Amino acid sequence: MIMASCKCPTSEITATDWQKRFDAAKCKCRHNGRLHAEENNRKIEICGTGYKDVDKIKVDGGLIPKSISECCDYFFGHQQNGSPIYSNNVFVELKGCAVEKAVDQIICTIGDFKVNGKLPFNSLINGVIVSSSVPKAVGSTRTSKFKRIAGKDGKLHIKNHKLIYDIVNNIIVN
Repeated sequence: MIMASCKCPTSEITATDWQKRFDAAKCKCRHNGRLHAEENNRKIEICGTGYKDVDKIKVDGGLIPKSISECCDYFFGHQQNGSPIYSNNVFVELKGCAVEKAVDQIICTIGDFKVNGKLPFNSLINGVIVSSSVPKAVGSTRTSKFKRIAGKDGKLHIKNHKLIYDIVNNIIVN
């Protein structure tokens, strides 16, 4: 299996243990020195001085089989000072124009990560949606649901076509 926009060849992930699936779905491909994910003209790039301490996980169709549940496309986790715990957790959905569905997919994935012990209490959780057209506003119900699951410092970023994210400083560059 070849991951979308990634040249890391992997075999089909057949492990049933969540942690083993997580490890098998990791990718470290770089493009111009940055981690990235791209699907159908929608792209996210991860930058920052500590981007080398970032893990990229193909979630939909990698960590979580497509037939299991709705989930986001990618996860990027930044580890500070060699810690095994991610200090910044970024859940990414590369979507057409159904932004509200993208929020639901991110929320579902965050829940899955929490259930499996990948998001310790007080870890920073962010959602990123890159859409193919000018995104519609997200309803307040979904926004507040995201804030409840992501915590008070969690942010939901929505941009069309391309987003460059400094994961170390937790800011959108473009």
